[in-house]
Amino acid sequence: MTAMQSFIKFLKEWTLPVAITVGISLYALFTRLPALIPAGEVLGTWVIRLFPATVFLTLWATFCKVDFSAQALRPARWSWILMFIQLTTTALLATWAYFSEGDLRLIAMGAMACTLAPCATAASIVTAKLGGDISKMTAHILLSSFTATLTIPFCASLLTPHAASSESTTWDSSAEILGRVAIVLALPLILGWVVRHVMPPLHRWALRHSNLPFYLWGVTLAITTGVTVYGIDHTRLALSTLLAMAVISLFICLAQFAIGRRVGSRCAYRRQKTPSEAFVAARRAEGGQALGQKNTALIIWATTTFLHPAAALAPGCYVLWQNIVNSLQIHKHSQKKRL
Repeated sequence: MTAMQSFIKFLKEWTLPVAITVGISLYALFTRLPALIPAGEVLGTWVIRLFPATVFLTLWATFCKVDFSAQALRPARWSWILMFIQLTTTALLATWAYFSEGDLRLIAMGAMACTLAPCATAASIVTAKLGGDISKMTAHILLSSFTATLTIPFCASLLTPHAASSESTTWDSSAEILGRVAIVLALPLILGWVVRHVMPPLHRWALRHSNLPFYLWGVTLAITTGVTVYGIDHTRLALSTLLAMAVISLFICLAQFAIGRRVGSRCAYRRQKTPSEAFVAARRAEGGQALGQKNTALIIWATTTFLHPAAALAPGCYVLWQNIVNSLQIHKHSQKKRL
């Protein structure tokens, strides 16, 4: 194996940590080196403009592979169980935030944001990499996103005085969140259906380049990481509060992945008396992604807009944790396939 082949193999297995490293490194270069600061200001503007396009292309390439039949898009049993767990956990953390004050309140709101966030639209990409069912994951993403349009405004009205003082705030927030979710999720989904059923040549091209959505997601992850580091770099919170947010977001991330995988595995055994190892592994991967991988871009925006900008640092740290977990899962899955 040549050096170039080894390098390409390394990039395929460790795309996510490489993307995180690139995002941090580029941010440091264009904000710390005096000669690059002017160029960084210009590039930062273009990156923000191109970011929605990379997200859109990532989802479109993913949804081109989805089975759009009604049976395939019906939520799985594990989906309903995980939604119940997510809502219960969010309610407990919201109660903690409601009765807290000062920095402890910010930490509680940040923790709540990490559980309140809907399932990431990119979860289907990792699910496909781990051998799971993209259609079932897409059904869960739709259910989770719809639920978020109701729960996020409710939590905002509960925890922020200015939200509670306005009768229209909850409905306005819900409409705005729903609009963002529709643009991010519904439009690529519709175009994926159009390409699959109306444009067969383009559909075949998308299927031939099956890794395209994963690498596009790597680009979006590098951008998201840079934005997260920017938030940490410019925060006025005490170091102890920032560390508390980082630690609690790590704990929530690991717990949600572990619980999701456990529920997915148990549902596999309920569905079949003697399921194959591959069947159990697929359901386990689906459950883990459904509960553990969050739409951090949406929840960071919602937390900043409706709760408190400082509380958004917890889901910002969650971006790093969930993608480190995903990288380890993908690496382990790739090793098993080679055996």
